[in-house]
Amino acid sequence: MHKYRLLTDATRFLFRNKKKPVVIFIRIIQYVKRDVFLRPFISLWVKLSQSLFHLAKFQPISFEPEGVFIHANNNLFYCYDTELEGGLAGMEYGGLWESQELALILENTPINGTVLDIGACFGSFTFPLANEKHAYVHAFEPGKKAFSLLTKNYQKNNLPGITLINSAVGDKMGTVRLSMIDYMGNYIVSKNKLENTDSAPMMTVDLYVRQKKLKSVDSIKCDVEGSEYSVLQGAKKTIETFSPVVLVEIHDELLDRQNASADKIFDFFEIRGYTYRRITEDNEVKTPLADHAAELSQGHNFFFYKSKK
Repeated sequence: MHKYRLLTDATRFLFRNKKKPVVIFIRIIQYVKRDVFLRPFISLWVKLSQSLFHLAKFQPISFEPEGVFIHANNNLFYCYDTELEGGLAGMEYGGLWESQELALILENTPINGTVLDIGACFGSFTFPLANEKHAYVHAFEPGKKAFSLLTKNYQKNNLPGITLINSAVGDKMGTVRLSMIDYMGNYIVSKNKLENTDSAPMMTVDLYVRQKKLKSVDSIKCDVEGSEYSVLQGAKKTIETFSPVVLVEIHDELLDRQNASADKIFDFFEIRGYTYRRITEDNEVKTPLADHAAELSQGHNFFFYKSKK
């Protein structure tokens, strides 16, 4: 029946355009291009892609006008940037970025809690917290390209309770310059350095909390490529008032370029009555050691919390 209808349509077309050979020629070219070459090629490409994704154990993907999205195994979507050498840090293969760190902050964030995600990047903490804990997440990301990815993921996942802020966070208000060599690892540089840098506004946690009239802050994640101590200095009142759990990256080499150190961060929490757990490079949660240098040789992420009495 389908072949008969196709033959009838072709006959009618030829009869109606018998005095228009150019029209007939163009339509034949279009048919050959679409049905003889393009359609079989697309079909072959789809079959080959499915086989490759299956062999590589790649997560499902969707092609959309805004970009290519990975459907991660936590049922969230993340835009896949082909320029990013590290991809999505294993999420495209079914893993979760910093899974142990994420598990700790999820476990210690109450339902409908308030979270500050400082250095949100593409939202590997922002969206699971909003999705699983229905948390009100305030996600800070200063880098323009990283913020663009974060925005695409926000629009795709369509989760309530998320506020995106395109700003750096530190110990004072103002404007800073960010290194743009690795846009997923932007860090603050000297204001005199213009090459491969971009400007960004900077705010403090305390001022933001006051302006937004936040009544609680339950959790803070801080990964800002060496400016962690500066962030803490600008968050003193918030931390002292609400005693949130705080996940912090502590990397002496990165802190050194901001005239800070790991000892300063440990001291900051110790005088405020915090203890901590550390996450090793082997993704294990460990208790503190007497020697911070030994701890830092095993991993750079630390989860600070106040002991329940």
